[in-house]
Amino acid sequence: MSTKILYPDSPILTTTCIAYRLSGYHNDTWPQIIARTASLSGALDPPYPYAVFIESDSVANQWYRLGRARVSLDVSDLINPTAGIFRLYGYDKLDNLSITPNVNIYSGATFAAHNTLVSADFDNFGSIPMCDTPISYANWNVGGANTFLLNANGMAAIKTAQAGDGILEVSIRNTNYDIAAISPTWSHTGSNDHTRMRFYGSYSGAGLRPSLTVTTTTIHPPYELTALEALRNVEMSAGGRVYVDEQGNLKYESRYARNPT
Repeated sequence: MSTKILYPDSPILTTTCIAYRLSGYHNDTWPQIIARTASLSGALDPPYPYAVFIESDSVANQWYRLGRARVSLDVSDLINPTAGIFRLYGYDKLDNLSITPNVNIYSGATFAAHNTLVSADFDNFGSIPMCDTPISYANWNVGGANTFLLNANGMAAIKTAQAGDGILEVSIRNTNYDIAAISPTWSHTGSNDHTRMRFYGSYSGAGLRPSLTVTTTTIHPPYELTALEALRNVEMSAGGRVYVDEQGNLKYESRYARNPT
């Protein structure tokens, strides 16, 4: 077995990216804001993307902005991936709304492109959990790694990407309000009325940028092809045969063993 660490090719943006979108409409109810088909703002390869961003509006029980993030990775070169760990390195967190959100990673996104950002992407983030355990607000590690162990869905997403164009899209979303479609408790004071959890994005160096560590198992053929070729030549010249027995052992049987005189 071996491991390989993958990073987005930010800030070059050849094939992959780091990005976030913010839905920004005044006077949205919670069902309205999570169902928006477009967003008014966002950033491609920002230094500190929002893993979670929720901002209340001044009108009671209405919301101004909701954030979702994405990371795309090239998985085309992986051979027989068997396990994976996705990491986000925490930059900061703030909970002025006192709603203690959590965050998880999801597959199933259908973005316009892997290395660009458009308004309609807000409605196309994934919703299939790639990890069984969301990270709580209390456990969001500022200044360290936040680790998501890939589940069966996560490994299936890698293999689906490999069968397609080779690019894995990871959606980063709030779980207990956005995914669950449950409104947070509203509050508004008129000053910094939002909750956020941010991570290091582009320009942060390989040690802090989002990463995917994948365990792969190398599949070796049971016998070297050159050895089989040599035995085939012996078989042809001597009239014997080469075969594999029920225990998986390579055997050679001469023509004399098969046809005793």
